[in-house]
Amino acid sequence: MHGRADGISDGKPIRNQGFMYRFNLTTGLRLDNGWRYSGSVYLNGGELTIQQQSNTYVSTTFNVSKDILKDKLSFSAFANNPFNRYRVNVTHRFGPNFNQVNNSQQNFRTVGGSLSYKFGKMKESIKKNKRGISNDDVSN
Repeated sequence: MHGRADGISDGKPIRNQGFMYRFNLTTGLRLDNGWRYSGSVYLNGGELTIQQQSNTYVSTTFNVSKDILKDKLSFSAFANNPFNRYRVNVTHRFGPNFNQVNNSQQNFRTVGGSLSYKFGKMKESIKKNKRGISNDDVSN
């Protein structure tokens, strides 16, 4: 989507315009042997305000999990942004009397895992409330 912002700063007209977009694609695969794989790609087209623009970035995530004991024990692992250790942030602020560019970076890559065990079972199934509307005023 193309965006545009108009305004006045220090009595002078200012304008900022550009494309703003977000895109996410996720996919997954479940195999018969208990393995599950998934991955996603996220594209952020940056931010746009009347006196500021920031850069675009791409984020990726990969997950793998395995049922070890059927319906009891499972293992999972993930990697976020395995190809980029840092994310570089570039913010451009401007107006009639100033121009500022801020560059920074943040840790972007993370990895982790978990081991889950399910204890016990539910002894009874969940009961639904039997509620309803009785329209018996027309039966007279």
